[in-house]
Amino acid sequence: MGNFVFSNTVSVKSDRALDNRAIIALWNGSTRTSCKLEFEYTDNFTLCLGNVRELTLPTLTDGKEFAVTVNDKGAAVNAADYSALARAFLTLIMQIEPLEDGRFMIKEGAYSDSYCTHKRMIHLCVFPETPLLQLKRLVRLVAVMQYTHVVIEFWGMLKYDCQPMLSWENAYEKNEVAPIIEEARMLGCEPIPMFNMLGHAAGCRMCTGKHVALDREPSLFYLFTPDGWAWNPDSEAAVKLLANVRRELYELFGEGEYIHIGCDECWQRSSEYFDKLPKYFKELTTAVINEGRRPIMWGDMLLYHGISNDRKYCCNAENAQMSEKFMASLAEGTVIVDWQYDMAKAPLETSLYLKSHGFEVLGGPWYSRACGKAHIDTLKSGGTDGLMLTTWHTLTSHMISIPLFAKDFGAKLPYWFDGTREETATAAILRRLLPDEKLGYAEYGWQERQIGLPEW
Repeated sequence: MGNFVFSNTVSVKSDRALDNRAIIALWNGSTRTSCKLEFEYTDNFTLCLGNVRELTLPTLTDGKEFAVTVNDKGAAVNAADYSALARAFLTLIMQIEPLEDGRFMIKEGAYSDSYCTHKRMIHLCVFPETPLLQLKRLVRLVAVMQYTHVVIEFWGMLKYDCQPMLSWENAYEKNEVAPIIEEARMLGCEPIPMFNMLGHAAGCRMCTGKHVALDREPSLFYLFTPDGWAWNPDSEAAVKLLANVRRELYELFGEGEYIHIGCDECWQRSSEYFDKLPKYFKELTTAVINEGRRPIMWGDMLLYHGISNDRKYCCNAENAQMSEKFMASLAEGTVIVDWQYDMAKAPLETSLYLKSHGFEVLGGPWYSRACGKAHIDTLKSGGTDGLMLTTWHTLTSHMISIPLFAKDFGAKLPYWFDGTREETATAAILRRLLPDEKLGYAEYGWQERQIGLPEW
C-alpha cells in the first residue's frame, strides 16, 4: 500500500461520458498539461485510474453518492450515477500534488462523500460586465466544488428571438453560451435556466437605474408596471412573452427538472396590484408545471414580518392574509428559496414557516459564512430540503464564498485548502481551471485590475 505516483500517461477505465473536454481540461490543469489520459470504457458508473486491472472497486453504501480508494496501484471510484462519478473524479483531480522530479502524486486513502444534502445549488448572474471566459471558469469552479445544480441568470445578456429588446446590444448569442451550459452537464452539474417573472423586470440592478427593455424601446411600457420594475400581470402580451422566453431557455439549456422564475422584490405599493398576484402566480406556476418543469421562486413575497419578532428577516408580503393567499395560489411542485442574508442563528423561522405549508424549501444564503452555516444547520434539523448559495455581483471582487460554502456542506476540498488563507487557496484552485484558454493580465484571478477598485 502507498501513494499513487504517476507521470506522462495514465490509464483510466470509466463510463464513456467521462471522456469529455471539460473533464480533460481540469485534469490538464492539475497536471500542468504534461500527463495524458488513455481511456477504456465501461458500462457502469465506476472508474479505475492507473493500473486498472489491479484495482478493486470500493463498496458504495446506501445513501452515498460515491466512494473512493487510492493506493500505490491507482485510484478506484464507485458512484451512484454519472453526476456523482464526475464529482468523485473532480475531487481526485484536485488532490493531485506535483513532485519535484516532474511526476505527480495522489495520497493513499479511502473516503466517501459526506454532503449534508443531495441538493447543493448555486445561483450565478451574467451581467454586461461578465465575460464569457469568466462564466466558463465559474461553472468549472462550481463543479469542482461539488455543487449539484447551477442556476444561470442572464441580466439582459442573452439574445432572445421572441423580443430582441430584452437584451443589450452586446448580449451573447445562444451559440456562444451553449458550450458552457454543456460543460456543466459534462462535469456532473445540472444547469438551471432563470428569468425573473415578477420583480427585477428591468433586467438590471436597481442601484444603476438602467432598464434593458425600456431604455432601448420605450414603447414597450405596457409590459411593465409604471415604474418599470415589475411585469404587468394585466398584460396578455407580457404573459405570452414570458412563455416564449421560457420556451427558448428550455431549448438552450436542454432537459432538466427546474426553471427559476425569480418573483422576488416587487416594490409596488398599491393593494390593487397585489390583489392581482394570486391569479398571476397560479397561472405562471401551473404553466411551468405543464411545460414539464418545476418552478423555483424566491420566497420573500410569501413572507410577512409577523412570522418572527426579528425584523432582520426579509419579508415582502404586507400581512398574514396576503402571505396565505400567495402561497395558496402556487402550483403543487413549486420550490421556494428562502433567501435570508442577515441571519446567523438556526433554525431560520421563515424557512420553518414555508416548510409548514408543505413546500419544498431551499435555504438561500449569500456572502456571510455565518449566515451560510445557519442555513446549513436549519437543513440538518429538517427545516429545509436543500441549499442554494447566491453570489450576485461579488464574483468580480471575490470568489471565496463558493469554496467556503462547499466546505461547510461537506465537500472534500483540495489538499492545500486548509493550510493557507482562504483567498490564496481559492486562487490556487482558479489556476487549475482554464489550461485550455490563453489568458492575459485581466483574466487571471478574479479581478481585472489591482488598484482603483470600487468597494464591494
